[in-house]
Amino acid sequence: MHAVVASASRLAVGGGPDDGEVTLFDDVTDHLFGGDDWDLVLDITGPNGESFRHAGRYRVANRLGGLRRAMKRWQPVPGLVVPVLVSPDRSAVDIDWASFAKGGGIEQAARLGAAVATERGAVQGAAATGAMLAKHPKKAAKQRELALQHAPEMAVQVTTGVRPAREFGAYVSGLVQGGALSSEEGDDLLRLAGILPPHPGG
Repeated sequence: MHAVVASASRLAVGGGPDDGEVTLFDDVTDHLFGGDDWDLVLDITGPNGESFRHAGRYRVANRLGGLRRAMKRWQPVPGLVVPVLVSPDRSAVDIDWASFAKGGGIEQAARLGAAVATERGAVQGAAATGAMLAKHPKKAAKQRELALQHAPEMAVQVTTGVRPAREFGAYVSGLVQGGALSSEEGDDLLRLAGILPPHPGG
């Protein structure tokens, strides 16, 4: 049986005892042999197709999957698929971490984590661009001129797979937030790129 992580919240970092003095050896030992406690909400699908949700606290060992995987950065992010063992009354749900590691789960988690970080960076980058343009009207005017000239071609590149949709969306968002483009102009570009649906009847 498998479950999909719906939400994840880390409670604590490190699993080793604390004697008041932290050394490099302590850090390395904690990284390799410690772990983190996570509050996870799992969407579980049963063998007959029935689905239910379970919330619980789980210990995730840093050394999960062996020393080679211990150096890989990953977290149980939303969207991650994990094998689970469910009690008959569904009151207890255990994650089969050994099967998870053997089945490539750590690599899956690392890819999902990278995608989440990229999306978060794009949002933060759009906000930073917007704030900068809002403070510099001349730069905003120049960016508007460039956008009106080149953005339609960039939008077409999104539809052909040459340019990532997330990257173009963040670019347009930053211009709108900074006042270089109006919301309507930004939406038109996103529609041209296929990120937003076309106008009804259009």
